[in-house]
Amino acid sequence: MARWFDHTIVETGRLPLFFLLNAFVLTFLFIRFSVRRIRAEVSWWPGNVTPGACTFITSSSA
Repeated sequence: MARWFDHTIVETGRLPLFFLLNAFVLTFLFIRFSVRRIRAEVSWWPGNVTPGACTFITSSSA
């Protein structure tokens, strides 16, 4: 397997594309997992974003 990886990915200069593909796949899987946790309303998951729940801190210098 390592020999195939070296020959097909590394030697042909496709290593950056391989990492990009892995990043997309892992991001997709994490978002899918997160959505399923939110919809299941699991108590230990951070939860969903609700409108008006975000507080912006502004400094007024007048």
